[in-house]
Amino acid sequence: MYPDKATQALFVLLRSGLWGTSPDDLAPFPLAPAEWDAVHAMARRQTVTALVYRGLGLLPDPLLPPDALLMRWVAQVASIEQQHRRTNVALGRLYDMFRRQGLTPVLQKGQGIAMLYDEPTLRECGDIDLYFPRSGEWERAARLIETLGIPLQRMPDGSVSYIYDGVEVEHHTRLIDLHNPAMRKPLARLEAQCGYRTVTLPGIPDQAITLPSPMLDLLLLDTHIMKHALGRGIGLRQLCDMARACHHHHATADIDTLQATHRKAGTLRWHRLLHTFMVEHLGLATPLAAPLATSASLLSRVLAGGNFGLHRPGAQAPGQSIWQRKLSTARSFVRNARFACRYAPQESIWTFLHLLTGQIK
Repeated sequence: MYPDKATQALFVLLRSGLWGTSPDDLAPFPLAPAEWDAVHAMARRQTVTALVYRGLGLLPDPLLPPDALLMRWVAQVASIEQQHRRTNVALGRLYDMFRRQGLTPVLQKGQGIAMLYDEPTLRECGDIDLYFPRSGEWERAARLIETLGIPLQRMPDGSVSYIYDGVEVEHHTRLIDLHNPAMRKPLARLEAQCGYRTVTLPGIPDQAITLPSPMLDLLLLDTHIMKHALGRGIGLRQLCDMARACHHHHATADIDTLQATHRKAGTLRWHRLLHTFMVEHLGLATPLAAPLATSASLLSRVLAGGNFGLHRPGAQAPGQSIWQRKLSTARSFVRNARFACRYAPQESIWTFLHLLTGQIK
């Protein structure tokens, strides 16, 4: 199933850290120092360094990595935990500012999903993604950030990005990453029907953070992973998020509605592939879809590219011009056409057209 012992060990430790259980397969151990270096490098590329470290803590002592690597790993986990807390503080300040202006941001993924983990600070931070459901709020929020003297970067998909308190923030124009025009009204109805919920996060106990309902959370995570899998690539962190969400929400999720939404969007086969992967490789015990025979096609994409495909050979490099980035995006979709047509043919076409339009603009 895996190309080598190091990769097999990575998944053993990741499952252990993800669920807080003893390693389910000690066959790849012990590892040579070079193999441990490979495990560590893969964990970093996949942005699951702290989760894999949690799995290390459940290994028998004789099977642990060399002390020098272990100490480096400890320092990296401490840094991940600090960044998680800093991101929560920045998020709290953003919410306070927006709420004072009468705005109603909804937090997508990220720090909200981290709350579904046993130890939220071990979930490595990305950016802060916000969605504004009320008409006109997206524009007002963007103007408010500009009044602070913070430059905005306009993205090809219509979102804006900026740095706030040292944390990257994005404002999105849609909650769910489905671009098929036929899905516009069904998704609007689903959003109105399911609504949102509020939570408080560690470090900001006095600030209520709005999150999508469990049903919307599941659909949001699923389609977000799909969009990146169809494009430049996807890594294990997002797949772990989905697994934790399934584990946490499966008892309250309307599985029939979830399946019907994917069927209407033409993404049901993708939905089944994703759940097959989570069962086979992440140890998910509560899948929400019937499995396929194998998830090998998704596994190969995850291993090849790492976090958002950034480690794939020939991936977009820092310093590329705007047109080089545009060409890289187009090439990603062309290269993945066979995968896309097999698992999400309709949505892949509409996603490509949406990004192409944005790139031209």
